[in-house]
Amino acid sequence: MEQNETTLPDDGLQNTEAIYDQIQSVTDIVSERYRLDSHIVTVWRLHLLLYFVAYAVIAIILLFFTKPYIYISFSIIFSVDLLFRFVRTQFVYDNSSFAFGKEDIRFRTGYIFLREVLVPYPRIQHIDIHQGPIERYFNLSSLIIHTAGQSGDSIKIPGLQTEYAEHLRTYLKSFIKSEEEDT
Repeated sequence: MEQNETTLPDDGLQNTEAIYDQIQSVTDIVSERYRLDSHIVTVWRLHLLLYFVAYAVIAIILLFFTKPYIYISFSIIFSVDLLFRFVRTQFVYDNSSFAFGKEDIRFRTGYIFLREVLVPYPRIQHIDIHQGPIERYFNLSSLIIHTAGQSGDSIKIPGLQTEYAEHLRTYLKSFIKSEEEDT
């Protein structure tokens, strides 16, 4: 009986080294992961404060026009929701990062289930920078990368310093132009 050439070696150590070499070659392709600016947590929590004000107005209206059990039920649901969102901001920040590889951009986010989006450079259609009033106060911006494909296909990288977001947009636009010239 012939032995297949693609079988793994019997020595577990050699097998581990071979797997490590493969993993190392993959990690060389992807550059260092970058974190979002830490002020984004404050921005998200200030957005929650605005959310709280809207809920408080609804609660006041319910207080005057509905029965007490509806008001109490609404208040409990609102409080739990607000607490969940407040705690969630830190988890989302801790799990959010992005990296620029040789062929794509990788953005990871989430708090319970992590989601990683890979966008190949040739699929990028255009790049926007978004900055609301709270973000502007903290000098933060979101880089929105629109891709070819279905309507609404885009990734949003929040919590970038505005100058850095503009630098990334310029870098990606120059890369897109060079891709168009190559074809």
